[in-house]
Amino acid sequence: MLMVRHDLVSPRHAVFGGVNGDGDFELLGVDYSADDFDMQIRAAPGMTGDPLINLGLAAAGSTGMVVSYHADWVHPVTGAVVGGTLLRIQINVGDLAALPYAADDPSQPLELAYDIRRQPLYGPSSILAEGKFIVNPGVTI
Repeated sequence: MLMVRHDLVSPRHAVFGGVNGDGDFELLGVDYSADDFDMQIRAAPGMTGDPLINLGLAAAGSTGMVVSYHADWVHPVTGAVVGGTLLRIQINVGDLAALPYAADDPSQPLELAYDIRRQPLYGPSSILAEGKFIVNPGVTI
């Protein structure tokens, strides 16, 4: 599986992802709707211990990930109907507000690391995406 390197940017005092689409991954031509996914956010890659945020599959509108297949998605270049999987991430305000502030200057963005692991029903797990998870401190609390 091709891994995507993609940085995510989140406000500290507002929902990340969900219906606003900030946390969406659109995967054309594949149906991963029966697979399991998890996502962890840590201070840096390779850190051990409990993650700062640990997401699994969840109901829409709650902290976690929702996976759905859309058979009618069209390939943007060929115009062919190829279908695809939507992986939608949502992290609610309480989880984001509980994260630490940037150590040197709390007015600066906090740079963390994340990855998303896919576990198919049969076969080995793989990392679907990884990158920085940047939390902007914001002004409105």
